[in-house]
Amino acid sequence: MRLTVILPGDADLMAEVRRDCLGWVGPDVRIDLVATSVSAMPPPGRCDSSLLDSAFMREPASAVVEAAVQAAAGGSDGIYVCCAAEIGVEAAREKVAVPVVGGLFPALHMGLLLGRRVGVLCPPDLIAVFEALIARAGLTDRVRALPVSLDGGAAEVDALCEAARTAVERGEAEALVLTCTILFEQRRALGAYLAGHEIAAPIVDLTGAALAALQGLVRLSRSPSIAPGSPD
Repeated sequence: MRLTVILPGDADLMAEVRRDCLGWVGPDVRIDLVATSVSAMPPPGRCDSSLLDSAFMREPASAVVEAAVQAAAGGSDGIYVCCAAEIGVEAAREKVAVPVVGGLFPALHMGLLLGRRVGVLCPPDLIAVFEALIARAGLTDRVRALPVSLDGGAAEVDALCEAARTAVERGEAEALVLTCTILFEQRRALGAYLAGHEIAAPIVDLTGAALAALQGLVRLSRSPSIAPGSPD
């Protein structure tokens, strides 16, 4: 099986992402990494719910679609867009005949197989964006975006642990999702904290869930069905 991982504007992270991806697939799976030249990082002050459909996102989404078309034409069996904002995923599905998944929706659905409610830990300035994504997935009744400061360093890990513990204790979450595909050390630290404090809330890894779903779709010979130009 040959899978393509598309990084929207994250060429500097390719080595780390490759190591992470290889940890989630079997020896019979080949991973091809492609980094687009257009970053999907929003400008300051543009992190509201309108961002997903804004003109700013058109260029990075178009770059993802172009990379997906090239990957499919080159023989890829499935495509993972390594971005929690699901940039260009639906548009790519209209252009290629192989499965395409993004970084967030597989994790949300996986989380709901593990608990009745899923908490999505994300920076406060991105709450509106992830609430919009959760609504697009039709999961607002069971998935909630939870604010947590992600400013780097030890304080970031402490903030994640406190937000996760609070969400579980209040009954807001039975499974947890981090809203960034590259929080490798933070994910491990949070998992160790939850285990050490006997908090039975699984963390669903974005890349792990996406690659598990993608491998399953390929082995089932199924591609997501989306009509060209269909509404959200």
